[in-house]
Amino acid sequence: MKKKLILLSSVVLIVVLGLVTWKIQEIRAKSEKRESKIIKSVSSEEIVEMLKAGSLLAPEKTAGIVATAESRKEFLKTLREYFALAARSRREGLADTSDYELALQLKENAYLADAYALKLSAGNPDFKRLTKEDLNAYLADGNNDNQNKLEIDAIYAIQKTNMESMESPQAVTPKPSGETLEKVRQQWAWSRIYSDKARADEEFMQQTGNQLRLKIIDASILSAGLLAKYWKSNIKPTNQDIAAFLSTHPEFEVRKKLELAKTILNRAKSGEDFAKLAQEYSEDRSTKDQGGLYNSQIKNGGIWKEVEAAVLQLEKGQIADRIIESKDGYHIVQLVDKRVTKGKDGSETISYDFRHILLQRKFEDPTVDKTKTQIPPPFMLPEEIAKAAVEKDKRQKFVEEIVRKENISLPEDFNFELPKDVK
Repeated sequence: MKKKLILLSSVVLIVVLGLVTWKIQEIRAKSEKRESKIIKSVSSEEIVEMLKAGSLLAPEKTAGIVATAESRKEFLKTLREYFALAARSRREGLADTSDYELALQLKENAYLADAYALKLSAGNPDFKRLTKEDLNAYLADGNNDNQNKLEIDAIYAIQKTNMESMESPQAVTPKPSGETLEKVRQQWAWSRIYSDKARADEEFMQQTGNQLRLKIIDASILSAGLLAKYWKSNIKPTNQDIAAFLSTHPEFEVRKKLELAKTILNRAKSGEDFAKLAQEYSEDRSTKDQGGLYNSQIKNGGIWKEVEAAVLQLEKGQIADRIIESKDGYHIVQLVDKRVTKGKDGSETISYDFRHILLQRKFEDPTVDKTKTQIPPPFMLPEEIAKAAVEKDKRQKFVEEIVRKENISLPEDFNFELPKDVK
């Protein structure tokens, strides 16, 4: 009996050891497979070949990349970050899901279709474009239609997961429906048909520029997934982070807006031109250039109720002797004119013109470079500015640490000029 127990124990031990060994080998094989797909270096020759292809598809974007040493440096920095984050993401298994595979295929096909259709049509007067009937016939195949649904669902599933991880569900783009859905399906069919042709062209697929572009598409999906995964634990600003930022940035104190409003009010009441003060200080962009003028307002006509109540108590040309507060900020107001119109039924309608100077409770986004855009920066609450600044800083530190550990090899610079015929 004792011998049987020993024999049974030995058998169990052998089976357990076999299972453990098999599991270790499985883990090692999976790790080696992941590692084999990680990009560890990119040469300047590869980058130049990719930009050559890109100059045909997106000449303006390519021109922006190569315009200056600074723009090239920023491009290389972004590439290094993409590949470093993708390496970490792949090691953590984010590339081992069916949604990732489907989303990657969808994005790869979009690029390959554009690039291959351009190749086929370039200098070819006999090139025949796909018709709506061609696309509908392709989608009529049940297998193709099902694949379309799988890939579209995958891209939205990844987006939803990422946005929820970053606590931004409102940023999730709703799935298309109706006419929009039909356009998406036809675009998918177009991409699938031409990408299939591209994949069948071995020479085209082996081109260095195309190979690198596909690697970047892969890295963009994986890097976004990794940032979403670690957003809460490593990037999300805490209340303490926001408070600390505001304590060291007094320029975003709303109290100072109120103090400035009081100073402007005193200047206006001392006889300075109200319209000129509005043009200089008002943060109501819709009336600033007109000296803060609102024409032909009707009582209960939709402006700030606090402002209207104050204006209707003034005489023509009079300035309110106090700061008027609304949800948007601090107002200095002056009545320009007021009219009372009597209706046939004896009712009265009050209309009025007034000027105001608004100092908002918000501040212009300090990250917008006004020298590079004509679009005025949005107004943001101090807490919003702090949150954005802290999040940017924490994200940068998180990414820089991964970049340092992964040590992706890229050139310091590269030489590339757009072909003259695409400038």
